[in-house]
Order: sequence, then structure tokens, then C-alpha cells
Amino acid sequence: MGFDVKNLGVVIITAIVTIGGYLLFQPATTPVGSGSPGVVTDGGAGVDSGQVGSNANIIVPDAGVSVNLQVGSSGKYSNRYDIYFKKYSDRFFGMWFDWQWFKAQGIAESSLNPNAQSYCKAQGIMQILPGTHADIIKKYPWIENNIWSPRWNIAAGIAYDRMMWDYWEGKLDCETEWLKFMFGSYNGGHGNVLKSYLMLQRYQAKPLWNNVIVVGRQHVHTWRVDETDVYVKRIFKVKGMM
Repeated sequence: MGFDVKNLGVVIITAIVTIGGYLLFQPATTPVGSGSPGVVTDGGAGVDSGQVGSNANIIVPDAGVSVNLQVGSSGKYSNRYDIYFKKYSDRFFGMWFDWQWFKAQGIAESSLNPNAQSYCKAQGIMQILPGTHADIIKKYPWIENNIWSPRWNIAAGIAYDRMMWDYWEGKLDCETEWLKFMFGSYNGGHGNVLKSYLMLQRYQAKPLWNNVIVVGRQHVHTWRVDETDVYVKRIFKVKGMM
């Protein structure tokens, strides 16, 4: 059995910080994020924080580490919006792509509540920030500028997923990792995920989502890493129950 030096990447990073007491990472490449359409470097399109509200603006729960990963049976969730998840999955990802990934994301974001709103004003089923929504419809002007419409909120959310998907094209080894990076970037901001990814590259560590999370916790202080970690796990758990 061969010895894979690349697997030592994350261990090396941690050891350097522990022994030296400090380590300053300045990626040679400016992270894609600032100024790029649809990219939010200090947070993604997803859930931020909140509590139960009332009327049209339902405050969604915090997706942080305290969130219970337990989810109900997939049968408890409405099929009312399936037509939109299917339609815009086909449009942005092709008929080969499993549209239920996006329904699972909508469940993780808002439990498919079209009136959900977070404290940071992320809105609707797919919990999109108004600024991010404006960038999405600028890129895809055929998407109606109605963030509270379930149909167009889902369309915009899947469009944003496609933007995150394209950012990671050619950088990852398998589709499962690609999905994790896409959803993680949607929630945590592509710029934050990229910072962690570049650190792994510097030490020739494998570009695995779990490695990105480990490095992000220690070094990417603009990123609420535990929130994103739970968010991605929740999507995969919901999808596994479908």
C-alpha cells in the first residue's frame, strides 16, 4: 500500500499553526468574489439566522452548528413546487441532473416556505439576498424580478446554483464533491470557500469538502463555517430520504 503524501496537507497546516503560534495566509490569487456577479464573499444566498416571526416575513431558523440535523419524512414536504424545481433544474443543469437536489436545498433553506425571511433579509423558498437576486436577474433577464414569487425565487436560486457550479468546474475529482462545493458556496460565499481551497492547493492537499471545512474553521474568519457545514449535511440528508 503506497503512502499518499497529499493526505498530510491539512495535518501540516494545523501543525504549523499549533507549533508556530501564528501563520498568515495571503493567497497569491485574489479570490473570485468581490465584484463578480452573484458572488457574496461575506455570506451566501442561503440561511443566515433568525427566529419564528409572523405574517409575510417568517424568520427562518439559524443554520449554524446548533441546528438539529434531524429532518422529517420526505413525504411531509409539499409537492406543490416540484414543477418549478424540475423545470429550472432542466434549464440550468440539463435533463440528466437530479432535480431533487434543489428541492432538498429548498427544504434545508426554508422548509419550502415562500414567505420565509432571515435576519439578513434573505428571502423566499431559496433564501436569496436582494443584492444577489439583482445580480442574478441582470445575468438572466428573463427571470421575473419578483423575489417573493415561489416560481421565480426557485428559478433564481437554481440559476445561482449554476453560477456556483461553474466556478468549481475542472477543480474537483467527483460529482459528490462538486455538489458539496456548489451548495457550500451558495450558503457561505464563493470567496470564503475559495480562500480555504487555495490554502489546500498551496500544501498540495486533496481538494475535498471536509478538508475545506477543517481549514476554513481555523483560517477563514469571514466565513461562518459551522453554519455552512451543517447546511450542506442537511441537504444531503434530506436528499437521501427522497
